[in-house]
Amino acid sequence: MSEANGLDDSDKSYPDANDTFSGQLRSCTVDVMANSSLPTPRTALVTGATGLTGRAVVDTLVASGRDVVALSRTPQPDRVGVRWFVADLKDVNSVRLALFETPIHELYHCAQKPPPRPIPLPTRALRVFTWMTARMLPLLRRTPALEAGLYSRLGRFTGVRDAQQENLALLQHAIAGCGSSLQHVVAITGGRHYGMHLGPQLYADYESPYVEASTPRAPGPNWYYDVEDHLRTSTAPWTWTVLRPSFIVGGGGGGSHDLGAAIGAYVALCRAAAVPADFLGDRRTAAARLDLTSTKQLAAAAVWSANESAAANQAFNVATGRTFTWAALWPDLLEKFGLDGELTNAGVSLRSFTKRHSDRWAALAHREGLAHTEIGAFAAAEYADQMMILDWDAEFDVSALRRAGFSYFPEPLDVLVRTVREMAGANLIPPVGGAELSEAEQTAEVELAIALPTQRARSEYT
Repeated sequence: MSEANGLDDSDKSYPDANDTFSGQLRSCTVDVMANSSLPTPRTALVTGATGLTGRAVVDTLVASGRDVVALSRTPQPDRVGVRWFVADLKDVNSVRLALFETPIHELYHCAQKPPPRPIPLPTRALRVFTWMTARMLPLLRRTPALEAGLYSRLGRFTGVRDAQQENLALLQHAIAGCGSSLQHVVAITGGRHYGMHLGPQLYADYESPYVEASTPRAPGPNWYYDVEDHLRTSTAPWTWTVLRPSFIVGGGGGGSHDLGAAIGAYVALCRAAAVPADFLGDRRTAAARLDLTSTKQLAAAAVWSANESAAANQAFNVATGRTFTWAALWPDLLEKFGLDGELTNAGVSLRSFTKRHSDRWAALAHREGLAHTEIGAFAAAEYADQMMILDWDAEFDVSALRRAGFSYFPEPLDVLVRTVREMAGANLIPPVGGAELSEAEQTAEVELAIALPTQRARSEYT
């Protein structure tokens, strides 16, 4: 595809995928347990285990041979290798009671207070709001209280303000429940640590690419800072690692902030309706230089960090490390599924699109036996629409993670294609063409993600 149909792939700012994973898998037959340097299985606790990231962490821990304990507020179906405990993280006594007489060595904290529901405004309206707010900033800066009030409101809108420090309390309660056996804590925050939610219009010192040690913190309240500062200042004997992912691609369904589910549902609906899959954002969004993070990569980094001394008491960006633009990637993504589409001035509201095709989805769900009969419960459409306002660069420098020895960095196109096919194979979306991933292939990818980080980083990163 080219400029002739509205898509400009002349600025192809990411390497060709060419089925990178398949090549890795052919050249690396993995025995996960043989690669593990753990002398005996350690017990790992996962909070937020039913969420987008938590599910991936549980899968990776099981594949790595850990004894896995997962917390949930409600009983969950039995699963080989996982012990489900019922507890409410908001109640420290509930956590302590659930984990009583269960030594926990590693804590993977994936829980957080439910994020606010994205405001269902079109991209143009959100852009106007951003522009008007930016015009007010010079005046507000003359009165610190007014400036602080503005960033507080922006924090509430974007989900980083936590006035009651509820997210910090969730972490503290999980740590308290683990007791004296705890050896390592992994916490997951994200790109809003660097002001990705504000951009250069609302944050004068905004910098991209994001570098862990040098990029300044963004203005305004942010529960990411509460969590990280608590870990950094702790005098407890355990070590910690903070991971900062980019846009998360999981495709497990049910995640309100899952870019994979949004794209998978859109691609499948366009294919079923025989309509062009025009890019969701506008031309400004398509030109921004971005990165993404697969849940498998994020989970692999979390498990790796618990057994790597170079990761102790450090914060790392976790992303593909291969910056892309949607203008370059989108046509290649559509080509994988035999679809056409254009880059338009207005973009496509996924929320409106899924509403128009809700009856079609319901019919497809009945015919194909899909897990979700209502697309609104699956597609993360409002999040996708809000995300498409981002017309500034948001690049993640992953040099520190490479130097520490982590080496699983999949291609962005690979991540999206495999996620969509995996969703189709799991009957989360209708067939999308090409070979859907079997359960064995999905398991092999998890094992590969674990195994690659056990190899030391190449000399060019040391």
